[in-house]
Amino acid sequence: METTNATLGGTLSNAAIEDMPLNGRNFMNLLQLRPGVTIYPGGGAWTQSTNGMRPEHNVYILDGITAMEPFSAQSTVNGVGLSGDVATLLPIDAIQEFQTQQNPKAEYGFKPGSITNIGLKSGTNSLHGTANAFGRTDVLDAKNPFLPDGQKQSVNLKQFGASLGGPIRKDKMFFYAGYEGQRYEIGNPAAGITYPTLSNAASVGKVSNGNVASLVQACLNDAAAAKALSPTSLTIAGLDTSCAPTGPTIFQNTDSATLFVNLVTQLQVDNGLAKIDYHINEKNILHGMYYAGQNTGFPVNSTSITQPYWRPTQRTRSQIIGTTWNYVPNSSIVNEARFGFSRYTQAFAPGDCPGSGAGQPDALFAQVNQGTINCGFMNITLTGFQGAIGCCGSFPKFQGPTCPLNLSTMFHGCTATTHSSSAAST
Repeated sequence: METTNATLGGTLSNAAIEDMPLNGRNFMNLLQLRPGVTIYPGGGAWTQSTNGMRPEHNVYILDGITAMEPFSAQSTVNGVGLSGDVATLLPIDAIQEFQTQQNPKAEYGFKPGSITNIGLKSGTNSLHGTANAFGRTDVLDAKNPFLPDGQKQSVNLKQFGASLGGPIRKDKMFFYAGYEGQRYEIGNPAAGITYPTLSNAASVGKVSNGNVASLVQACLNDAAAAKALSPTSLTIAGLDTSCAPTGPTIFQNTDSATLFVNLVTQLQVDNGLAKIDYHINEKNILHGMYYAGQNTGFPVNSTSITQPYWRPTQRTRSQIIGTTWNYVPNSSIVNEARFGFSRYTQAFAPGDCPGSGAGQPDALFAQVNQGTINCGFMNITLTGFQGAIGCCGSFPKFQGPTCPLNLSTMFHGCTATTHSSSAAST
């Protein structure tokens, strides 16, 4: 019970953090141990609520430096990703303790939610380190009886890290460094999807509602009926004006009108932290800290995506640098001066965007994408079929300080602007 002020909160020490079971090693999942803080059912990122307020009302401070991204109001450490637990991850072994104030003092009054102040470890005169590795596979998992051919969800999860701290110069200068990495591969098995084919083989036949399943046959039918053939539609279908296949197509090239899709969500997360402490003399101490986290991968957020290159690309980069000078002139005065800088960029885009690494040439859609960003094919649904062409009607989407028009250069910076593709049906 705090009787001298209205502050409500508490501190979790390093011993408590390390001893508690913590799936994913995400310290934010420990915030719910404080009164007034809840994590929505299902957990995951961006679900912490304080006293019933929105998640973006919370504030996170890393070693005295405000670690907040102003565009979406999320934390620049352990922030939100499109898939997985978090986009970037602060190595948990590097946390000395963190304090959460659900009803903070006026000095933290710039947001109405909780204040989470994270203190980092420092090196000592002796060398200390940690190492960890966790993994999970689908080897012993059961098959899914509701999917054809006894499919099961492929799972390959790896998380590993290490930390090391010690002296650079005894009693004067110390270092501490930590690393945390994650590798995700999660399958997304789906039942058969009825989808048009490029083939003109007789075995294609017709789907249940009578629509022609072959794009070649559909094209020939329109030509026979003297209907004008759209150049854009021909480009998308991979046909020429004579309805003959011309090359790459976003449709399948087999004679079967049914696809069994099991696209894999793939994510790679790498995070590093370094800290230097310099004890100049009994009255002056300098601290320096640098954190960097990066997330890249191909999440699958829809079971109707039928081609690997429609998987959205996720790229996140977070950096924080800070210095602190502690000055104690006498036993009654303590002065602390801090300087910090943080930078956060994030991009979501379909895999056909340049630099995405998905392998699908964007030139296929040169006649379709005429805008400034020549990627992000619109999401199209075809009447009578279950599959969807393209991905994600709100992508490409970039956020950060300045915004490039090419994923391959997104880390040069990006403006707080959202670029969206549209959706269509036919």
